[in-house]
Amino acid sequence: MVADVDVSSDFYTDLLGMKVVYYKPGDVFGVDTPGGPVCFMKFGENHLYLRKSQHPEHKAYIAHFAPEVANYDQAAVKAELIRRGYKPAADSKYGWSIRDPAGMRVEVAGKGLPEHVAGDCNGANPNCPGGPDK
Repeated sequence: MVADVDVSSDFYTDLLGMKVVYYKPGDVFGVDTPGGPVCFMKFGENHLYLRKSQHPEHKAYIAHFAPEVANYDQAAVKAELIRRGYKPAADSKYGWSIRDPAGMRVEVAGKGLPEHVAGDCNGANPNCPGGPDK
């Protein structure tokens, strides 16, 4: 969560060469969109999801992070998390949310989560904003 999505996305694209996978402006046809703007960025297999801060003073903060699990199988991941004493909550067909020991939300995710959040592109739809491999 950041104070200004556009300024932050410019920083990551210009300085680090991250590619925009999906961008939704906060103002569509002169009307503010709820939660907008939103920007998903990619660098290699790493993704960064930028949203406008919901903090009363618009301070930046980390809401959660989502490491991608190789060969993700939703049922197997859920079973393993339960076996380890966690209480997984489904975020989507691509991930389970748990809390780390400090209370930070961690989403254990499979490939396709960023594309799903950006419009359920299933990680392979060439019509997905930004394309599947960009």
